[in-house]
Amino acid sequence: MSNAPMLNHILQAAVATSAILAAELVHVDAPDYFTLIERLGLAVALVLFFVWTGWKREQRMGTRIDKLEKDNTKLADRTATLAEQVNAVLKQDNVVIADAIKVLASRPCWAFASREEFEEMQRRIRESVR
Repeated sequence: MSNAPMLNHILQAAVATSAILAAELVHVDAPDYFTLIERLGLAVALVLFFVWTGWKREQRMGTRIDKLEKDNTKLADRTATLAEQVNAVLKQDNVVIADAIKVLASRPCWAFASREEFEEMQRRIRESVR
């Protein structure tokens, strides 16, 4: 990971700390730095703590986002492969169904291979009934 996010957080901490110090120094003519650090030390420490925790959280979220993007890429590739396989199978099924429809249209019944065979069987049945 690059140092740019860390530098950004350090800059935020510096700006926040400077704002706290500037707000305190506005009302003081001759600042006593020991008293100032004693009064503002906790505030500055809290600012630094929250900036540090924000930076760590951002690092964790960046890692999670990278992992999710990699997983999403893998899933997209798998989905594309599966879609191609499904399309190939559907094309084969369409060919088989078309062939079956041709066979059904050409035969009066599944038991006979041709119309002539069917008519011959009908003739034999009529003769046997007489």
